[in-house]
Amino acid sequence: MIGEGKKGKDKGKKSGSKKDKDKTEIQEQQLQIQEEVSVESKDTVRSSYTRESVAMIRSEGSIEEEVGISLVEVEAKPGEVVIGPKRLTRFEKARIVGARALQLALGVSPLIVVPKNMNDPISIAEYELINKALPISIRRLLPDGRYQDIPIVWLLIN
Repeated sequence: MIGEGKKGKDKGKKSGSKKDKDKTEIQEQQLQIQEEVSVESKDTVRSSYTRESVAMIRSEGSIEEEVGISLVEVEAKPGEVVIGPKRLTRFEKARIVGARALQLALGVSPLIVVPKNMNDPISIAEYELINKALPISIRRLLPDGRYQDIPIVWLLIN
């Protein structure tokens, strides 16, 4: 039995060393590929930004001038939603909660006192949204360039 244990260990060492060799070969190949790609990308970046192209970019106007649409704010009474639904859409809610959760995850302190059982940034962001603590406005834009900036407090209907 003792001899069998040694054979098993020897087999494991041989196969382990072969795996190690394979891993190192793969790592060397990956490093070569990364070096080739970085050299190509550096050359591409250097050649793509010439003085002429930089001057052309600077001489171009804004996107509004190029497309021909100018942004015009829609006049509305305070509390009146003219563009879009009267409520916060699920897409707007997802965008707001996601952005706020990212901020919370990166270390920003919550704007309101959060219950101790809430540890997840997403649930804290939703809690802030429900309690109307976020000073955020939604810009709803129409294809013709008209827009309305709407505070989310107007869109949160209980």
